[in-house]
Amino acid sequence: MPTFRRPGRFPQRDIYPHEAGELIEQLRRFIGHDRLVQQTAEYRSTARTNNGIVVARLRDNQPLIEAFEKYEKVTRHRQRPLRTVGGQLGDLANVAAYFRVVAPTLVDSVERHHRDKLINLNGQLKPLLLEWKTASHFARAYHAEIAWLPVDQTGPEFVARMDGLECEVECKRQSDMIVELLGLAEADHLAQRIIDRVAGSHLRGSLLLHVSDDFQRSCLDDAEAWSASLASVGGPGVVNIELPGGLRLEGEVFPADGSGTNASEWQAMLKDRHRDDARLYSQAKAAGQVAVDSIDLQMIGPRRSGMDLVEYLWDRKFSRAASQCSGERGAVLVFEWEGVDDPSVFSESDAFFSLLTRTFNEHRHVAAIAMRCDTAPTRLNGVIDYATGAYLAKSEVTNFPEVWDLLRLD
Repeated sequence: MPTFRRPGRFPQRDIYPHEAGELIEQLRRFIGHDRLVQQTAEYRSTARTNNGIVVARLRDNQPLIEAFEKYEKVTRHRQRPLRTVGGQLGDLANVAAYFRVVAPTLVDSVERHHRDKLINLNGQLKPLLLEWKTASHFARAYHAEIAWLPVDQTGPEFVARMDGLECEVECKRQSDMIVELLGLAEADHLAQRIIDRVAGSHLRGSLLLHVSDDFQRSCLDDAEAWSASLASVGGPGVVNIELPGGLRLEGEVFPADGSGTNASEWQAMLKDRHRDDARLYSQAKAAGQVAVDSIDLQMIGPRRSGMDLVEYLWDRKFSRAASQCSGERGAVLVFEWEGVDDPSVFSESDAFFSLLTRTFNEHRHVAAIAMRCDTAPTRLNGVIDYATGAYLAKSEVTNFPEVWDLLRLD
């Protein structure tokens, strides 16, 4: 049976600096001093070890760590009170406010899981905050009690109990890469294969991989074909070769002669050269603060559109999210869409309308689906929700009309 607990109260929006400082200190204690110091050092490190090789790294921005660094600086390592709240610190206080709400509901392994995700360096912060924001909404709008479900079992994030009525809530955050033809795991595997070939041939340089409209993912399993195709990347010069599945690899490589660049300058150069429509992969040996014999690969390609996009979103997102709920209670699915800032797209798009209708018809336990924009302030990379637009679709065919009747956006 789920363990229901009453959430904390959400603080007032307009708070004094000393109140914001108290919220931030509570969040900091939850993370733990040693853990925060360790992750900050790891984030600021310019190198990591991969298969015994020290490799320079281009790390994604970690806004929560940077906000805590700002807090340490303005409070002189917590030796004086916080005097102003705004910008990064205002956003950090906002995260801490959500923590104030959900903290009393976290138990045992769920608490440890949330702590790890909060300060994780591999992109788990935004999905976690979506869960916190959604739980906070149920607490504020319906005075709900929250029961988080075991993290080692397939299922929704939590169950909300409102005046004795229970409903399951499943949250999914959609990055704007969702519509690309090549999935993230597949792209990572493919990029590593190419970079390993270049490094193994004692080369360095810059490459661009084009993914074609008719690319077949099944070709990724043909190790023999890939080995034969990449064999031509064996010496310095211009690269322009066909790869399995209609992929094309272009660029230029040079002998790995020990050429180096300051790691910070190398990372800045990569960011400047990074195309908006591409995924960037990079690797270099690290000699102190110097990136040696660097390799960078950008991957670009067409995006799914029309029926291909609809079927992909159905198979990988909508149907999967609905199936993760038990069917024993009414369910609410919450999707947050990166790069979408106008909720009208959800109500006016035939593609979204067909996905919503199909979900309701084939999963009668789903009472409603909330489609949230991601338009939060950019100071924390868009992770904070102040007034995020949303669209709520309610099922006319659900087996749980009592949940349908209760739900609202405000």
